[in-house]
Amino acid sequence: MGLLIGLGYLRNEQIRPRPQQISNEKVRAMVFIVDDFPVKKSATWSVQVRSLGFNDGIRWIQGSGKYIVYMSKEFPKPQRGEMYVARLQLKGFAKPMFPAERNWEDYYLQKGVYGTAFIAKKQGRLLLNNSVALDLVGKFHAWQDAWAQLFNRYMPVGRNLEVAKAMLLGIHSSIDFETMSAYSYLGAIHILSVSGLHVGLLYMGLHFLLGFLNRHGFAGRFVFFSLMLFLLWIYAGISGFSAPVLRSAWMFSVMLFASSFGRRHNSINTLAFSAFLMLLIDPGAMVQPGFQLSYLAVLGLMLFQTKLANWKTFKISNPILFWIVKNAWELTCVAISAQVLTWPLIIYYFHQFPNPFYFFLLNPFLILLSTISLGLGFLFLAFGPLFEYFSWTFLNQVLGLMLDHSFSALHGLMLTTVGRFQTVIPFLHCHVWELGLYVLLIVFAWRWLVDRSSVFAWLMVISLLVEGVFRFSKDTKLESAWLGHYKGELIWVSIKNNRSIFWAPSSLQSNPTWLQNHLSPMWAMFGVTDTIGHYYPKGQNLVWRYKNEHFRYVSYPCLKPKEQPVHHVIFSKGLKLHTAWLASWTSSNPIFLQNPSRYFREKYGQRFTYLSEIPALRY
Repeated sequence: MGLLIGLGYLRNEQIRPRPQQISNEKVRAMVFIVDDFPVKKSATWSVQVRSLGFNDGIRWIQGSGKYIVYMSKEFPKPQRGEMYVARLQLKGFAKPMFPAERNWEDYYLQKGVYGTAFIAKKQGRLLLNNSVALDLVGKFHAWQDAWAQLFNRYMPVGRNLEVAKAMLLGIHSSIDFETMSAYSYLGAIHILSVSGLHVGLLYMGLHFLLGFLNRHGFAGRFVFFSLMLFLLWIYAGISGFSAPVLRSAWMFSVMLFASSFGRRHNSINTLAFSAFLMLLIDPGAMVQPGFQLSYLAVLGLMLFQTKLANWKTFKISNPILFWIVKNAWELTCVAISAQVLTWPLIIYYFHQFPNPFYFFLLNPFLILLSTISLGLGFLFLAFGPLFEYFSWTFLNQVLGLMLDHSFSALHGLMLTTVGRFQTVIPFLHCHVWELGLYVLLIVFAWRWLVDRSSVFAWLMVISLLVEGVFRFSKDTKLESAWLGHYKGELIWVSIKNNRSIFWAPSSLQSNPTWLQNHLSPMWAMFGVTDTIGHYYPKGQNLVWRYKNEHFRYVSYPCLKPKEQPVHHVIFSKGLKLHTAWLASWTSSNPIFLQNPSRYFREKYGQRFTYLSEIPALRY
């Protein structure tokens, strides 16, 4: 009942302090409204909420700001617009631990999200069921959920089902790491998310079905334009109005208007208009990798695809073989054109790049198989509800089976290739100024193609020489080590002469994403080409030596040995602290991988280092 007094601040007209005057650490309870649709996780509901007020244990303070809250699955599925009151502990987003790691705190602050928290069932209560699910966005989300349930009923549980929901409806929450990695390693991550490929295929399919209306005068063209526009934007809404979908929907809307009413349109102007609208809605998108990569990929297609495709012609008498070779070449040109402007940014943001040999070899087959899957998926989206309404479930079963087999063929090719070959080049690094140099190189190359001036040819040569001198003169022979943590357990990473050895708890083996997000950027920055990982079991004490200093990792209580010096001692999470044995370690440099109790900090706080509050220590 004590939490219900949080409603009192809503009726109090007294001016309260603003939320900036209370830090996350002091918050004991919060009243909030669910601000977005929930995302289903393995054990929780992930929701974005808008705070209405905080309690610091003494009083209620008017609040504002957005937070990411993880609610236990014991709660009914939260609905957008519902109001809750909950006891919680707000935390800031994890700061970068290792060099070159992405700063997620800055990323979320740019979006106006100030922290995160977990709420167990007994810690929260629904106050007002003021759901806004009946607005337009809510209806789109309800339709998305209805189609997702349709997929669940007629496709077998597993990878193919989750990928189908991601590719066709924009639902990515349940895709496993292996599948995500396979798409990423082969440079096909754009296939996995609803983007221009999907909207373009839908546009062509609708144009094929409804194109006859254009032959019936102005009225027919108007009906054609209205139907196409309506269906395109309905699909954009069902797939979640993601940024790639919005970009593509705006572009195809302009193209549709021009083709329907006989207006001329310039593809680059259309792309610029789409970017202008996206930035008008969300100016912060300018610095987001997805926005930059998607628009540069489309720009590359517009500038280079036709020229590359016309560069090579084929003279083959067999019409079937000619069609296969011609389309394979055109799809390869599409892949090359999309990468011309994006590959430096891919290296800059993700520190890896698909192996060009497998990328260009498999790209025509991946596009073909994914197009078949998307075509079958659109048929399922269009006719599935109709068959369900008339109880023709056997037809939905047939469509679901065909869709499942099409994804099995796609994933069979991808996973076989990724499992047997080195399909990605890891640990790549690109400096900001190198991005600028590459832009200049592209400009010089384009001007040389237009003017054939020797000046631009020499400028290209000079640009390449500058890059070559920098790469060959760069000293990557680093010898250093870092001490970090993973869920309160030791992470030790050493680098010497382009080789890295790391020690990590065995539990990290089930979370390779952590290594990719935290360690791969550092390995790329320091030119590491080979890594060796050692995983130790939970509860094991470790002893090692580095640069003539002795280190000891303590997972269970033990006294400091007298026969050898220990310069640094690291205490793991969950270790029961007791002054009797802890006093023997005070002469060493004690380091805690988690925050101990408040009493312990007050008594010994000046003596120890708490690694959970600072970046990884470098030695």
